[in-house]
Amino acid sequence: MSERLTDQELIEEVKSLLEGFRSEFVDHLEPIHSTPRTRLLQIFEVWRQVNLRRIVDLADAAIPMFEQGRLVPGCTLARGVFETVGIQYYIHKKMVEYTEKSDPESLHKLFLSALFGRRDDVSWPETAIQVLTAIDHMDKEFKGLRGEYDHLCEYAHPNLKGGFGSYVRQEGEELEAHFGTNPLGLDMATWGLVPLRIILVIGAEINNRLSGFHPNFVALAEKYSPDQPL
Repeated sequence: MSERLTDQELIEEVKSLLEGFRSEFVDHLEPIHSTPRTRLLQIFEVWRQVNLRRIVDLADAAIPMFEQGRLVPGCTLARGVFETVGIQYYIHKKMVEYTEKSDPESLHKLFLSALFGRRDDVSWPETAIQVLTAIDHMDKEFKGLRGEYDHLCEYAHPNLKGGFGSYVRQEGEELEAHFGTNPLGLDMATWGLVPLRIILVIGAEINNRLSGFHPNFVALAEKYSPDQPL
C-alpha cells in the first residue's frame, strides 16, 4: 500500500501538473482568412486556450486556500476545475463522434456553445453545455468522479459541510460552539486536495487525447472547400 501523501506533497504535485497545462499556453493567435474550415480550426484553438487557462486559474487560486486551511473557498474553486475538465472531456468525446460521422456542422455548433453559451438569458442564441451532463459522461469512464464533485459542491452551499462543519467546533450536547476557520482541524488532503489532484491528472490525460486526436480533426476540416457553408 502506497504511503499517504502530505498536504505539501500534494500541493507540489498539483503545481507540477499545472506547469504541464501552462506549457501549452499561447499569447496570440494570428488572424485568419475567414472560411468555414479556417473558422472551425480557429474556434477550436480559441476554446482550447480558454479551457487551459481556466483550469490553471482556478486550481492556482485554490492552492493558497488549502495552504491556509480554508476549505470553503478551496473546495469551491476545485469544484470549478471539475466542471471545466468535465466540459473538456465532453468536447473531446463529441469531437471524436462528429469527426467519425464527418459532421463539421455539429462540431461548429459544439464549439460555439462551449465558448459563447450562457444560461441566464433565454434570448441568447447559444446555450451553454450542461455541466452535470458533461461530468456524468466523464464519470462513466472515471468511476467515482461524480461523488467527488458532489462532495465539493457541498462546500459551495451554506449547509453542513459548507457552513457548520467549516466554521464551528461543537462541545457537549448543549450546542456549546467555538467559531473559527476550520476549527475542527480537518486535513486538506482528504477534504479537498486529493480531489483537486485527481481531476488535474484526468485533465492532463484528456488534454493529451485532444492533442493526439487533433490531426484527425484537421483532416476533417480540410475536406471542406472554403466556400462550403457550415
